[in-house]
Amino acid sequence: MDEFVSKNTLVAGMEPSSEIAFRTKQVRDSVTNPAFSYINSLSATNSIGGRANAKYLIERFTLHFLGPSYEKISWERFINEPSFAIKAIAGYLRYQAQQKAYYSGEEISQEQPFFNLHIKPVLTALSIVGDQLLLQRQITIQQHEAWIDLIFNTDFSKTNHLPYGSLLPSESLITMDLSSVPSNVIKALESFSCFLITSCISRFNWDQFLMAPVVKAMMTNYFDLGIIKNGKKIRPYSPSTVENTYRMLCGVAEHHWLAENMTVERLQRIKAIKLAKGSRNSSGRFITFDDLDSMLSIIDSHPNPIRITRDKAMISLMFYSGLRRQEIVNLRVCDIDWSEFFISVIGKGNKERVVPFSPDSEAANYLREWINILTDSDSEAEFAGQHVFTKVSKSKRVTKSSLTTQSVNDVCKWISVRLSKTISPHDFRHTAATNLLKQGHDLLTVSAVLGHASPNTTQRYDKRGSESLKKTTIQRV
Repeated sequence: MDEFVSKNTLVAGMEPSSEIAFRTKQVRDSVTNPAFSYINSLSATNSIGGRANAKYLIERFTLHFLGPSYEKISWERFINEPSFAIKAIAGYLRYQAQQKAYYSGEEISQEQPFFNLHIKPVLTALSIVGDQLLLQRQITIQQHEAWIDLIFNTDFSKTNHLPYGSLLPSESLITMDLSSVPSNVIKALESFSCFLITSCISRFNWDQFLMAPVVKAMMTNYFDLGIIKNGKKIRPYSPSTVENTYRMLCGVAEHHWLAENMTVERLQRIKAIKLAKGSRNSSGRFITFDDLDSMLSIIDSHPNPIRITRDKAMISLMFYSGLRRQEIVNLRVCDIDWSEFFISVIGKGNKERVVPFSPDSEAANYLREWINILTDSDSEAEFAGQHVFTKVSKSKRVTKSSLTTQSVNDVCKWISVRLSKTISPHDFRHTAATNLLKQGHDLLTVSAVLGHASPNTTQRYDKRGSESLKKTTIQRV
C-alpha cells in the first residue's frame, strides 16, 4: 500500500463522515485552486453555463495538455488486491453522488446513496481494463474471471471506501487500445482515474499557465486540433465553445488575481487576448403542436397511470412555459398562483421572475389533474411546500422525493425513442421562444419570461428563420 497517500489528513481522517470531508474538500479547493474557486463562484445549477458545465469545459482543456489520467494508474494492483479495488470503486461512486448532489443542491439518500447514478459505464470501463490486462498477459484467465465477478456482483453501497485522491500518479504497465470503446465508457474510465489521482484541474499548473503569451499559444494549439474521435479530427470547435472556454479561463485568471497570486497587469493582458469571431446556428430543435400531440399520446402508452398524469403535466408545462430543467424540478406547489395565473421561478443566477400561463391551456388542465393526485397524501400545510414533480414508485405510488434533472432527461429520452425524433428538455425553451415571437410578443418581453440576461440569447432561440428561409426563393414570373 505504499502508493496510498493521504493528501490531506483532514479528509482522510474524516472518512466515517464522508459528507463533511467532501464539503471540507470543496472549501479547500475553492481557496487553493483558482479554477475551482471560479467554478464554485458560479450559480449553483447543473444546467448549461453553471458549475457542472464550467467544470467539464475546463477539465477537457487541461486534459488535452496533461494526457489521459487512466495512463497514470497501475491497474495491475486492482486485480491483485480485490479489497483495494472494492474500496476504490465504492469511493468513486460515493464521490460521484456527492458531486451530483453538490451541483444540483440535492441531498444524498442514506438508503440509496447511488440512486439514479449511472454506474454501468464505469463498471464496463473497468471490465475493459481487465480485458486489456488479459490480452497483454499481465493477468491469468482465472484472475480475469474473478475481476469480472467482483465488479459486477459487489454491492458497493455497503462497503468501506477510499477518499478522493488516494493514489499518486504513476506510469501504467499497459497501453490501452480504446479505439472501439464507446465515448461514455472512456469518459467513465477517465473520471474514475481522476478520482484516484485527483482531477486534471487539480494537477494543472495554473500559475505557469496564466500568462498572456502562454494562454494564447495553448488556446491556439487546443482549438486548432478540433474535436478528435478515434484519432481523427471530426469537426472544429464552434465559435461559442471557443468563446465560452476563453471566458472561463479569464474567470480562472481573475480568481488567481483575487487570491493575490498574480498582478492586475498580468490579468489585464490575458483579458486583452483577441479571438477570431464567428457564429453558428443554434442546435436547438423546434417542437410543433403535432409533435406535442404525439408526445402526449406516447406518454399515454406507459403502464403506470400515475406517471402518465405526472409526465403529461410536466411535458405540457415545459412546452407552454419554456421552464428550464432545474426550474421544473425545483418548482413547488406554492409557486403556482391559480388566481393570477403565473408561476414564480428562481432561475439561473438566483434571479426571480414570474412566468404567466393560460388557465385554459393543456398545461393548466394537466397540472391541475396532477396536483389533485399530490393532495391525497399531504395536509394543506405540508402540501404548500411540496415539490410539484416528484418521483413515482413502481408500485404506482407518489413519493415526496423531487425529480432530478436527469429524471427529466430520461423522460425525454423515453419519448424520443418512441417518437423517432430527438427531443431534449432545452428544445422546449427554443420552442416557447419561437411560439411567443410568432404570436407578436416583443423580444424584451419574451426574454423576461424565459429569464434570459440578454435579449440576444432569446434571439438565438428564435426558430422562425428556417421557416422564412424556405420561402425566400426566386420564382419564374
